[in-house]
Amino acid sequence: MDSGVSFHTTPSKDLLSNYISGRFGKVYLADEKSLDIVRRSDIDIKTSSGSLWTLHNVRHIPALKRNLISIGQLDDEGHYTTFGNGAWKVMEACLWSFYGGWIFVLQ
Repeated sequence: MDSGVSFHTTPSKDLLSNYISGRFGKVYLADEKSLDIVRRSDIDIKTSSGSLWTLHNVRHIPALKRNLISIGQLDDEGHYTTFGNGAWKVMEACLWSFYGGWIFVLQ
């Protein structure tokens, strides 16, 4: 989870489904390095309840070291996000769709 990242990102091509290859620009890191965005795709995440939750328009950045879920992108997509009591919760249309922290590993 990251409140400062503009969009969802992953370094892992294996997580991508139905990806589109191309030149999608660069991402600039705090140390002023730039990394190429080489693919865009959706990623399915298995929730603690066993259902699938899809993150849309995830950017594939092979040189990145971590998977990042953008709080801003979730908000733009109409999700309501809360943090507390050791849990991350994302709500959409009054249905709890994801309980976090241990499902999408952010190493």
